[in-house]
Amino acid sequence: MSSDYTNKTGGTGSRRPFDDDEFDYRKEIEEIEKQEREDAERRKLKEQAQEKLAAERAARASEQRPESASSVKKTSRSQGSTGNGGKKSRKGLIAVIIIIIAAVAGYFGYSSWQSRNRQAEQQAVTGFKDKVAAFVSDKLDGQELGTHEQYFTDFIEECNTAAENSDLTAIADLETKFAEVEAEYEAVLAGKEKLTGVEDAFKSLAGRYTVTDDYKAVFDELRADIETAVKDVDYSGIEDFASRISGLEVNLRSSNQALVQTLRNGIAGLSIDEKYITNSESAKLDTYAEDAEALEKNDPVDYAALTALLTEWKAYAQSLSDKIASQKEEEQRIAESIAAEEEESRRIEESIAESRWIEESIAESIAAEESKAAEEAARKESEEAAKKESEEAAKKESEEAAKTPEEVLAEYPEAAAVYEKYKNTYIFSESSSRYLTEDEVKDMDSYTLMIARNEIYARKGRIFSSPDLKAYFEAQSWYSGTLSPEDITESMINQYEKANLDLILKYE
Repeated sequence: MSSDYTNKTGGTGSRRPFDDDEFDYRKEIEEIEKQEREDAERRKLKEQAQEKLAAERAARASEQRPESASSVKKTSRSQGSTGNGGKKSRKGLIAVIIIIIAAVAGYFGYSSWQSRNRQAEQQAVTGFKDKVAAFVSDKLDGQELGTHEQYFTDFIEECNTAAENSDLTAIADLETKFAEVEAEYEAVLAGKEKLTGVEDAFKSLAGRYTVTDDYKAVFDELRADIETAVKDVDYSGIEDFASRISGLEVNLRSSNQALVQTLRNGIAGLSIDEKYITNSESAKLDTYAEDAEALEKNDPVDYAALTALLTEWKAYAQSLSDKIASQKEEEQRIAESIAAEEEESRRIEESIAESRWIEESIAESIAAEESKAAEEAARKESEEAAKKESEEAAKKESEEAAKTPEEVLAEYPEAAAVYEKYKNTYIFSESSSRYLTEDEVKDMDSYTLMIARNEIYARKGRIFSSPDLKAYFEAQSWYSGTLSPEDITESMINQYEKANLDLILKYE
């Protein structure tokens, strides 16, 4: 709360030495009321004394009136009784003096009582002010109370008003209310502590998970609601916050698990030829893998750290893959350049050889002319044989072309059996992107392993001359033969395929 509370109490914020157990406001008020009653009784006694004094003065005046001069006897009796009257007058005078002394003493005693009463009232007010000031400085000053602040502001204003007016009755009532206000203050502090726990739980959630697009709106709304509750010290929704945080954590965990799997798939799908990377680059990739495995073994898993690591790993692996692709393109360009130079060299050599051949052919033409007739006969015979052979081959090829791949495959029972098991699919679908294990290949028969080994080349588009392999792969929907065996170069086979070829051949 604002430090204005201290100024409103009229104090400095520090308590004067005052102990509530040593000064009881109610007892002091009762004592003051008792003294007021005693004062009223003293005033009444004083008035009675004054009335008595006035009556005695009237009596003395009546006794001292002069008698008639014609009454000698009365005068004589009056003179004879002068001694007794004098005695009475002296007694009355003494009584008057005593009453006056008592009145004076009562006046000074009353004044002393009034002074003590005023001091007691002032002490009560000052003690109350000190208590209010202490409550403000010790508890309210510097304390953020949100929407509860007005409650305490109103109470302190009420206390200040009672203290300024020296209203002891109001002060006594406010003393009774102090316990209620202090209890409310403790309740607010307890609520703030619970809100702090909610805030810490939310911060922990935000620190352990990556907020995906699917749950960003929910996350932002919950964060705004918690911030508002903390600002207003509104702890009425603590249970609701706990439930929302728990539900969001379940959703984020599921979302982060899917994100982790997506990132891992992306990393696994990158082709990195180890021949093109340095030892330090290879070590860095291994470090990424080890760190990711360690994070996944933690309980609970820090998905924010894990997804950040996998994202960094994927970016690094992608940069290596791009670099390798550029290097391979450069190598291909150089190889093509070298091939072009070799082709040009070969063409020159052929030109020279052709010139030599022309020279030799001129010399041989005469001898060739002599055997021309025999050669012509042989040629015709050869042409006829070739024509016949060509017609037979064309007929056979036509018959073969009319057959479906499955019909051709049926002529090779072993290949057909393997085809029925792996129809339109692969024996090892991942043989080009991961290392096969011995457990995967050791129990297969040699013929299936032979087809599995050639499956790696078939993916590259190799054309097979072996009739059973040709029939098997042409029956597969995914196969398209476009390259001769000579066209399949070593650079077309990656490290996984090379290792898998060796492994399969070992058990084949």
